[in-house]
Formats: sequence, structure tokens, C-alpha cells
Amino acid sequence: IKRWWGFFVSRLLWQYMDVPSPVDCLAQLKSDQRVLILNAKDDDILPASTAESLRRGLARSSASWKEVQLPGAHIRPGENQLIEQLI
Repeated sequence: IKRWWGFFVSRLLWQYMDVPSPVDCLAQLKSDQRVLILNAKDDDILPASTAESLRRGLARSSASWKEVQLPGAHIRPGENQLIEQLI
């Protein structure tokens, strides 16, 4: 129920504040911008359908982007050593 509640509240806030969705923001990236997607194979936070929506947004942009598939779960804040290895 937590995920449903969070989803519902986020959609209300987006509409109330007239904030574009992440997908729409990605679609507006310009050709001089680059994106690196780190995709966790067993992501336990970001649903596969959401990740696919983000890819579609990027595909609509003129930005260059690269996706790297990583083993394991979603990277958590504080995993600085892993993050440093990746970038």
C-alpha cells in the first residue's frame, strides 16, 4: 500500500504544481547533453515498465545516451565505492 500511496501523491503533486513528468523532461534533452543509465538487473525499486518509459523519453530526445546493465539490486544512497567504480 505504501507504493500505491506514494504513486498517488506524486501524481497529485505533479499536476498541482504543473511539473512535467520525468519522461517529458528526458524527451527535452538537447544534442549536447549525455546520459548514462545504470540499470540494475534485479531492481527492487524501479519497475521494469518505468525504466522502459524513461528509455522511450530518452529516445525522443536528441541527447546521446548509453545504458549499462548491472547485476544485483537498485543502487542505494551511500554506496559510494560502487558508484565511484561505475563512473
